[in-house]
Amino acid sequence: DSVAGHLVLGELSLHGAIEPVSGVLPAAMAAVGAGLDLICPQRCGSEAAWAADPSIVAAQDLMALLNHLRGRQMLPPPTAERLPPRDTAPDMADLRGQETARRVLEIAATGAHNLLMVGPPGAGKSMLAARLPGRLPPLTPREALDVTMLHSVAGTLPSGGLVQSRPFRVPHHSASMAALVGGGARAKPGEISLAHGGVLFLDELAEFAKPVLDALRQPLET
Repeated sequence: DSVAGHLVLGELSLHGAIEPVSGVLPAAMAAVGAGLDLICPQRCGSEAAWAADPSIVAAQDLMALLNHLRGRQMLPPPTAERLPPRDTAPDMADLRGQETARRVLEIAATGAHNLLMVGPPGAGKSMLAARLPGRLPPLTPREALDVTMLHSVAGTLPSGGLVQSRPFRVPHHSASMAALVGGGARAKPGEISLAHGGVLFLDELAEFAKPVLDALRQPLET
């Protein structure tokens, strides 16, 4: 009866610890929509706290959860945390020259356009592309929530906080189709999903496998 009306998430270890799992934030938001409270691992509490306003119990082990439910030990509610913004992004101010390429990058950033960079080795294509995220505006609260939910499902949130920086994904040209577009035996979001709200940079585009490039046609069109 104590857990009636709760959505319970977590992985129970043989020692009784409640281990973190992926996808806690979207699950917490689904719980809000269904009118349920949430029980989750302690290390996922700050992530779940970004959902609207469910009652969240974040326990580190089964004994602590049982004591909380019995009123013997009250677990503090988790607090919503933000991931620190990425402060190592290359700055466009470091470039000299390249006026036309800089202008094209600014137009692409303003209109959220796709961009194909063609030129000889050493022309500065990769150097310019790495500076594109710095031309993009900050994430809006809704965008930050969407990006965080995607990375939560993928299990790539380092500490469960809200993502504040626009993603910049650079998959290797040997990446498989599942790695790029998602899927696989244990389906996870691919690079095009993890780049949502930011930049997907396909360096050495011609080296990618033809089926992988064909799989990109529909995402690029939409």
